[in-house]
Amino acid sequence: MGVTAAGAIVIASVLPGCGLPPWCKAQLCTFAESAKALLARRLEAMCAMPADQRAEELRKIGELDAQLTAKFGEALGACTNDNRNLFNDLMKKLWELLEKQRLLRLAGGNIVNEMPMLGSRDSVQLLAIASLCGGAEQKTVTVIELAGKKYLPAALGKAAERMATTSQQLVSARVISAGDAEAPKTFKYCISSPAMFSTTWCSTTYTMELGGSVEFTGLTPLGDGRSAGIPTDIQFDVNREDFRAHLMLDTTFPDNQVIVNADGSGKIMAAVNISGSGDGIDMAIEKSPFSTAWIEIPIRLSPDGLTMTIGSSTPIAGVSLFPVSNVTLLVMTAGGNNDGNSLPPAGSDPCGDHDGDGMLNIVERYLHPMNCQLKKLGCEGYDHITNCP
Repeated sequence: MGVTAAGAIVIASVLPGCGLPPWCKAQLCTFAESAKALLARRLEAMCAMPADQRAEELRKIGELDAQLTAKFGEALGACTNDNRNLFNDLMKKLWELLEKQRLLRLAGGNIVNEMPMLGSRDSVQLLAIASLCGGAEQKTVTVIELAGKKYLPAALGKAAERMATTSQQLVSARVISAGDAEAPKTFKYCISSPAMFSTTWCSTTYTMELGGSVEFTGLTPLGDGRSAGIPTDIQFDVNREDFRAHLMLDTTFPDNQVIVNADGSGKIMAAVNISGSGDGIDMAIEKSPFSTAWIEIPIRLSPDGLTMTIGSSTPIAGVSLFPVSNVTLLVMTAGGNNDGNSLPPAGSDPCGDHDGDGMLNIVERYLHPMNCQLKKLGCEGYDHITNCP
């Protein structure tokens, strides 16, 4: 199986020394990070296929590559001609070409996003106070216990399916109804008035408002100084003048959890469904690749449990709030050994890893031409790329 693809987003018409307008350059560079992450994941999945199926899959990846390249070239032309309406329309079409992302469970059990929700240089400055919702009666919820772990009923199917693929042993589920004495109680925290926060996206800082609530079951000690609960409801609204997004808990995902340390610090870690309208682009988020995401939000509970701080006093990296795998981060940033200085030797196994950095040979070779073009475009973080034509 040879590697003949030139790499997506190769724009031969870029003239050295011709800068791009800042209003569109950052969006193009950010999109490229997502496109590279998706292509790398597709190539990794291809290598997991039987050898006789790989050529056909590589052909399909090449078709996607060609579509991305053509549309990216059009968007680049609209950018250089200062045609903002056409540029926004083309960017919408580019995002729609990307497949809906999946949430991936790594070997260690960590959950990551298949593609970056925020770029490698994006960050969020958020510090909001939520209090136990006034007048809200504490309620109990039904949970299902499976192999010693409790799940919401909606998550039982995926939990059982996962267990069936990793164990031959049949495990019976035990229902703990909301009316049972041992049914877990829930605690709901509400942001009483919209909290202002800022996010840096595509090299521009935006001020937004956050409102909503978080509900989870009472925390149970894990035996290591930490306690854990199950998120039962998340409703967050993010707004500014030309942008709105609603984040809602995906109750079917079995890995949703709240972890709190002995000092009250912790994280809400959950799959969320996202709807709303994208900033500057006439695109419904729920129809975009990013309608589902894994989010990890820092929190801190007060000693009396009456209030919860959401966020952090220091900026939160975008890839920390919406985690990606280490390999994806390398792909996004051309990090590690991927400066083009030690490309896999000709004839090496495409699905091997010649330098042991965790990135397959075919991914390194496939993405190198893209990294060279992003260097020509002047995207941040690509000055170190070598061996470019």
